[in-house]
Amino acid sequence: MSQLRRIAHVLPFPGLGGTEYSTLRIAKAVAPYGFESIIVCLHDTEILRRFVAEAGLPFTAWPAPEPSIRRGKAFLDASRALAAEFKRLDVQLIHCSDA
Repeated sequence: MSQLRRIAHVLPFPGLGGTEYSTLRIAKAVAPYGFESIIVCLHDTEILRRFVAEAGLPFTAWPAPEPSIRRGKAFLDASRALAAEFKRLDVQLIHCSDA
């Protein structure tokens, strides 16, 4: 069993607010304990890119899978692609706040 070391923090909104600031506090709080954080934004906005860059954390943008009964296969495919991206990034824990 691999030791937990990388956390993906998913930011679901395009702007800055309480969710983004509290996620940053969590990422900074776990760093001294050997946890590496990566911020995954479901909306690629300049304000989020600046916010994450100023915090000195890695950033990646990934379009949010859109839940849909009519397009269930597309949702499943998008969800699997996102899961594959987490695996590629070697993420052991995914933190979703307000998602």
